[in-house]
Amino acid sequence: MPLKLPWFILFLICFGTVYSQKIIEGQVFDENNQTLPGAVIRILNTTKGTIANENGVFSIEAGIGATLEISYTGFEIQLLTVPDERFIKIQLIALNQKLDEVVVVGYGTARKKDLTGSSTNIKGSDLANIPALTATQAIQGKAAGVQVINNGAPGSAPTVRIRGTGSILGGVEPLYVVDGVLTGDIRNINNSDILSIDILKDASSTAIYGVRAANGVVVITTKTGKKNSLEINYQVQGGVRLVSNKVEMAKSNLYAIYSNEAAGAFEIIESDISAKTDWLNEITRPAMSHQHHLSVHGGGDKNKFFIGAGYLKEEGLLMGSDYERINLRINNQVELSNKIKIGNTLTLSRFLTNNKPISVFTQAYLASPIYPAKLNDQSFGFTDKSNVGNPLATLAYTHDKSWGARILGSLFGEYSILESLKFNTSFGLDAAHNTGQIYTPVYRVNGVQKNERSSLSILKTDLYNWVWDNYVSYIPTLNNIHFLKFTVGHSAERFDGKFVSGLKKDIPPQEQYWSFDYGDPNSIESKFGNDGQYGSRESYFGRINYAFDEKYLLNASLRRDGASKFAARNRWGWFPAIGLGWQLSREDFFKNTLAVVNELKLRISYGLNGNDNINPSQFATQFQGGLLAPFGDQLQPGTIPVDIIDPDLKWEVAKEFDFGIEGLAFDRRLNFEIDLYNKLVNDALYIVKLPATTGDDEYLTNAATIRNKGIELSIGWTPKNKHRFTNIIQANITFNSNKVENIGLGQALSDGSLNNGWLATQTLAGYEIGSFYVFKTDGLFQTQTEVDSYPHLIGTQPGDFKILDVNGDGVIDAKDRIHEDSYQPKVYFGISNNLSWKNWNLNIDIYGNLGNKVFNGKKTQRSLGSNFNMEYDEANKRWQASNPTNEYPRASNRRSEPLDYYLESGSFIRLNNVSLSYTFKKQDFLKIKTKNLRVFLTAQNAFTWKKYTGFTAELPGKPLNSGIELNAYPTNAVYMVGIQVGF
Repeated sequence: MPLKLPWFILFLICFGTVYSQKIIEGQVFDENNQTLPGAVIRILNTTKGTIANENGVFSIEAGIGATLEISYTGFEIQLLTVPDERFIKIQLIALNQKLDEVVVVGYGTARKKDLTGSSTNIKGSDLANIPALTATQAIQGKAAGVQVINNGAPGSAPTVRIRGTGSILGGVEPLYVVDGVLTGDIRNINNSDILSIDILKDASSTAIYGVRAANGVVVITTKTGKKNSLEINYQVQGGVRLVSNKVEMAKSNLYAIYSNEAAGAFEIIESDISAKTDWLNEITRPAMSHQHHLSVHGGGDKNKFFIGAGYLKEEGLLMGSDYERINLRINNQVELSNKIKIGNTLTLSRFLTNNKPISVFTQAYLASPIYPAKLNDQSFGFTDKSNVGNPLATLAYTHDKSWGARILGSLFGEYSILESLKFNTSFGLDAAHNTGQIYTPVYRVNGVQKNERSSLSILKTDLYNWVWDNYVSYIPTLNNIHFLKFTVGHSAERFDGKFVSGLKKDIPPQEQYWSFDYGDPNSIESKFGNDGQYGSRESYFGRINYAFDEKYLLNASLRRDGASKFAARNRWGWFPAIGLGWQLSREDFFKNTLAVVNELKLRISYGLNGNDNINPSQFATQFQGGLLAPFGDQLQPGTIPVDIIDPDLKWEVAKEFDFGIEGLAFDRRLNFEIDLYNKLVNDALYIVKLPATTGDDEYLTNAATIRNKGIELSIGWTPKNKHRFTNIIQANITFNSNKVENIGLGQALSDGSLNNGWLATQTLAGYEIGSFYVFKTDGLFQTQTEVDSYPHLIGTQPGDFKILDVNGDGVIDAKDRIHEDSYQPKVYFGISNNLSWKNWNLNIDIYGNLGNKVFNGKKTQRSLGSNFNMEYDEANKRWQASNPTNEYPRASNRRSEPLDYYLESGSFIRLNNVSLSYTFKKQDFLKIKTKNLRVFLTAQNAFTWKKYTGFTAELPGKPLNSGIELNAYPTNAVYMVGIQVGF
């Protein structure tokens, strides 16, 4: 008996162990809920394990309380105690692989760690849930060196500046490359179709695109399918847009007091006040929006495909305005053999916009509040005490629609001549047909706001751009120490555009008659032409990539571009670039010096890029014919030049130097990147004034030099996954300085109309492009004696601004104006904080813009007899003889000059995007065969910290006139809810 007892005890232990074993099933995902096929699952401290299948699903036998170790290349190892549940979902957190990311560059791809230039990669999954029309709206604050200025109007595209403003009169927008197709507009692309965005910033990265790349390049790669799989995803989100910032205006009684005081008489009496109208409330509404996206992707052994269909409907804040878009994307790739691959990318889209004039916001700001928007009989209210029309009537009588269709796509092929030698060809097309229609009916609100003859105007445009690229890449077989790649190719491009427009009067008011088949046949007017959109480019390019032992890197490229926009002698140019890199962390001496730094790379680059973004044939003299001149005793027909031109016009050339440091530290959890850049643009286009005796007042020439220099810093932190909680932080900040260094003939260029006869900006050597050009003030005149004893403008009274006599000549005139900052920020930054806990995810994005000025142009609109409304503080705290102040001027209807009083801080910090989501476990929906189901709430522009008193501090415009709030669209606050489901 004693001999059998140990065997009995051993039997109980083994039986108990077997009894406690159970089958555990699960599925492995990444942070974006993409399955991880091939993930390794094993029981810790044993040899027992398994591998997840193609859907990330696994099954393993383990005892309750045992520890599972889940691993996948590039992801943090996760330890999980076997729970008392049958099915578990495991989410792995990616290690910081910033330097191992594959970046799309011109005519190829590369690992970021092998690049010698500056670029930023943004994943499409980071954009899909942001309620934005375009990807460029969604990337605001996500990339150092990239400034995105949003416009709240439905269907509008944001303004994008990469490393500052690099041109005065040429194009300043970056080049967009969508799956190899060059374009200037990406509003037709659904954000959910985007796989990644690569922003190329310095010359080493962009020079391969030559004459189109002076302002940076945004490369967009759309999604493809997966071999031997099929996946269906559907996402829907909807919500509301609200005015996020309102300006408090004077109410009726205060308005009447101010107006009477300004006029010096009782122009508005009590009987004139019949309402207390808030015009901003009358013309705006909570704007609803919703969008849907359905995608199917998969493939077989030799092919893969992606099909995405989207629909978006976005109402504008203005009553009656909206934007509607439908698009379809089809991407295919087929392996015809081991040597040949072919494929296509294709986007078909159609849009419809109901436009309302943005100027209505300023009209509502200025409109008198003393009368109702509508009368009892539903006619529009009015008053003869102000010459501002009824803003609601302006909206009602505006019938402005635009619609169009667009195709954007490419056909491509790859032939492997040898294992190391490949030939690629791609033909891309971007074509659009658009129509705009404006109908103006007969109406009469009062003697000021009326139209006595109806009219219909129609504009039709056809635009196309095709690009045919052919290039060969060769990677010779070398030993493991050397890596070498050659790329040479040819690119041909053609772009053209035509328009036809017409206008006809006396069109009937019923919409079915809004056609040129009706109306007065004698009133028709028409025009047609190419609208300056025509020409061609041809390019030859080559690039060498070399790496020695993955330590020393070389990237050299050369492109020769020819553009038909310039005369033959200036048509061709060379655009070289070179970049060098040093993987310092691979050196033996470094490994023993800084143990906390895992990877560190130094890089330096220099190169040239061109900018030919001007209208064609600016170099060609235009002649006017049909003229007669006396020759002897007879009149002979002749022609004369219409204007003076510069026959030697050429493209602007940007020369850029960049020095960068990038790396990973603290077990690859900290990523960082620092860039110092200096970008000099020579031969910038500029308008030079001419003496009146020349017969023309100005001409366009290459006369200016512009410099942008700055520092970019990006840093991110991925902590260890503790208790299924992570908090990934990514931040970036950019310091940029812009300056016009030289103007060939030294003349200033004024712009920035205030619509009252004054211009508020001036561009001149020594200052930023579009600097505000204002009179400097020193408080208010308090007494008539003070007015009489100091230089002043005619009509100045106590309570008006004291304008400084800057040059001390005893006269206040244009010579006393000064340059004072510009709309261009000194600093802009973004912070992204991604928190995950179990199935919950919270993402918070913050964006900031610091150190610039904006001009509150709305406040300058009062004029004699206008009786415009004004802001509450302006009226309530105005200067009065009985209540003197130096803060707000007296009540006045005099036309206002561009004073520094109207310059305000353009700095702001905004809670740009907040998104909260929950992903349901698969076993919660066993009856619904879904791979994932996620619900999310999103708030965009929820709150802004700013000093500016106007509607919005984001004021896009051209380089010469940005930053003036006059007819600006208020910032939208957007609140959305959505569902995403995968099958």
